[in-house]
Amino acid sequence: MDILQNIEAAFASLDQTQIMMGVVFVAIVLIVMGVSGLFAGRDSVARRLAQGGPRSSGMDMSALPNTGADRQRRFQQLDKYWTPQDEKEFSRAREKLVRAGYRRPSAVRNYYAVRVVMGLIVPITLGLVFPLLSRNIETSTFLLLMSLLIVFGFYAPALWVEREAQYREEAVRDGFPDTLDMLLVCVEAGLGLDAALDRVSQEIRLSHPVIAEELDLCGWELRAGKARLDVLRDFARRVNVLDVKAFVAVLSQSDRYGTSVAEAIRVYSSEMRNKRLMRAEEKANKLPVKLALAAIMFTLPPVLIVMVSPAVVAILHALKGLAE
Repeated sequence: MDILQNIEAAFASLDQTQIMMGVVFVAIVLIVMGVSGLFAGRDSVARRLAQGGPRSSGMDMSALPNTGADRQRRFQQLDKYWTPQDEKEFSRAREKLVRAGYRRPSAVRNYYAVRVVMGLIVPITLGLVFPLLSRNIETSTFLLLMSLLIVFGFYAPALWVEREAQYREEAVRDGFPDTLDMLLVCVEAGLGLDAALDRVSQEIRLSHPVIAEELDLCGWELRAGKARLDVLRDFARRVNVLDVKAFVAVLSQSDRYGTSVAEAIRVYSSEMRNKRLMRAEEKANKLPVKLALAAIMFTLPPVLIVMVSPAVVAILHALKGLAE
């Protein structure tokens, strides 16, 4: 009984602000734990290959505890509760995550788990605690707040993944002309296309890391024995950029009809540079219109207020005099 009384006294000494801060902290911890599983999947393959994989060095690997596999089996038992069972829906989610850069086999499971955590667990936790802290809250306001939290929790991960996919597409679209120029230099220097792709991925790693990552993956697939055209088609499907798809079609035709690969790359590289220049000119031509709209929205209202305010004040004084 003394222990329960001490606990009640400890909780009674806390004010509402401290309790709310504790609940928010727990909610943030839950979100971070859920999101970390999804974000940790990016570039995991690249890190493992860069490290050269596990080395035995005289150790018996079977003697090590396989905690990762046990943890994965426990999570797989819960997959059926949130992971889509339809193959088409699962494939669409998988493709969307791959375009955003998340390639782990568990990426789909982690993605839907994050949506469950953010869409149900966190709002329900806050919904149970918030009425205790604010007893005067109306039912309609409380239901509206809970609905907004649930909708935001479900759609925030999807919006994040979509934003990441758009960022990667834009990065590939902007850096693809430079990649083609370097690929042309490597091919004309005597390198084969496979070796040229590997060399280009090393050279553009700092300037265009997204393209370098995709080319690294292409190199790994080629070294694994996959056909070159299949590797390039998968590359175009992953990045989902029209320019890359057209370039893969050009290489496919060049390989089919036996024409020069260097000449095909040279022609297409020139077209890509012109296309990038036209995109830059288009953005520059849109800039005056955007600046004009901003100037109208943020300049015209203050000017009108300054011009009309003296007349409004004079009218108010006149009406006040008439009333007296």
